[in-house]
Amino acid sequence: FTRVNDLHACHPTRYVYAAAFNPERPFSFDGVMKFDNETQATTTFHYGANRFGGEAVFAPRVGAKTEDDGYLVCFVQDEAAQQSECLILDAQDLAAGPVATIMVPYRVPYGFHATWVGDL
Repeated sequence: FTRVNDLHACHPTRYVYAAAFNPERPFSFDGVMKFDNETQATTTFHYGANRFGGEAVFAPRVGAKTEDDGYLVCFVQDEAAQQSECLILDAQDLAAGPVATIMVPYRVPYGFHATWVGDL
């Protein structure tokens, strides 16, 4: 489940975003990671205990100047609370945690795929 900034699709990209895999719990994605193809550095944001999700979608910031200037939007299920959330993370600073959390009034299933559509 890897994604890039769709504005840079079909071109060499510096950044790739992926669901972070939990090796202790097969097929459980417990976070989102950003891989820098230039420096080989990886940054990961973990959702927390008993919280799992799927792929993140990149949403470019209005007026973005760089490839990673935008947000990662991801659905997360809190298994303990039985609550789904939509997390919005700053793609340039995953370690800061969500800039917004939207509670979803129903369960969003694992493996739910999405895409970002900006201006229509």
